Amino acid sequence: MIETILIDDEAPSRSILRDMLRRYCPDIKIIGESANLADGVELIRKHQPQLAFLDINMPNGSGFDLLKAFPEAGFQVVFVTAHDEYAIRAIRVSAMDFLLKPVNIKELQDCVERIKVKLSRETEKNNLRMLVENMQSKQDLQSRIAIPLTEGLQFVVLGDIIRLEADGNYTWIWLTKGKKMLSSHNLKEYQDLLSDTFFFRAHHSHLINLQHVDKYHRGEGGSISMCDGSEVPLAKRRKKPFLELFKL
Repeated sequence: MIETILIDDEAPSRSILRDMLRRYCPDIKIIGESANLADGVELIRKHQPQLAFLDINMPNGSGFDLLKAFPEAGFQVVFVTAHDEYAIRAIRVSAMDFLLKPVNIKELQDCVERIKVKLSRETEKNNLRMLVENMQSKQDLQSRIAIPLTEGLQFVVLGDIIRLEADGNYTWIWLTKGKKMLSSHNLKEYQDLLSDTFFFRAHHSHLINLQHVDKYHRGEGGSISMCDGSEVPLAKRRKKPFLELFKL
């Protein structure tokens, strides 16, 4: 359930939106409502919602003024307005989405679906930040890590990862014992998080575990044989830093 608050000075508008959300958007849980900006700020601070439906044109300020109280907002915002010019401005300040009054059911449902995707990505991003657990040194091969998958998380021992290969916005991860999995994060995110470990970016599409390197084959860039028999290309510009790791 997405914990949600409604902020709108017009009671009828709040009532209509509340009823539409409850009837047509079952993933939404309304945890509070406010009729003015000051109360809205307190509501957000108290309940820390995941989503706020925010009217733009209200007495004593606009919905944009409320956002100034949360420069690093930890929640999604959907602006609801009867004014097109405000909607355009909403986009420019990076609102998740906007709805025009009177709210259309299909547009509301589509909006909520986009919010769900956004929140899912943020959750995965937070999980990825915790990807490497207890890695205090490059020798800590027994650290367990959480790999974000489309259906959840898979916990594996870091030392069991042989290599990672980009597949668009996804990443294939090869493990020992012939196992492999498809992660919902791209290779660059893994490179950034594993930059201080024994993983090496051999190619724009490949990240390898140096503990599982079996053989280097000479060439313009060359290639690297891994312990599972797979072969990974070594980009020409990555050849020197790779060989330097082995004092060659």
